[in-house]
Amino acid sequence: MTPAKYNEKVTEHFLRPRNVGTISDADAVGTAIDQGQDRLLKLYLRLDQNKQHITEAAFQSFGCPDAVASASALTELLPGKTVQEAAELDVTALREILGQVPEEEGNTTIKCLRALQDALANTRS
Repeated sequence: MTPAKYNEKVTEHFLRPRNVGTISDADAVGTAIDQGQDRLLKLYLRLDQNKQHITEAAFQSFGCPDAVASASALTELLPGKTVQEAAELDVTALREILGQVPEEEGNTTIKCLRALQDALANTRS
């Protein structure tokens, strides 16, 4: 059970996260780490043959409920987007899906986007 401070959307994504796991032979893998809190997010992307569109996204997260929910929401948002569209995503896109998150947990959406930027930077050509 999640604490009452999380809204219904965050709770839903935490209790029933989408796209958890890895993608074998992923075209891109990105990582975001919070050193002081031992929290890790790893994001896996599969791209189309032209490396222009994201066709699949998955994640592994070791962190708070909001980190799991944010990563889950991100992996639902990415498929179908171009690499350029994904690179332009900001916290607003995740907050539109999840609603407002507790202020002390707000950096988890930023961590998801750091993992995305890292994955895009590590895209296999």
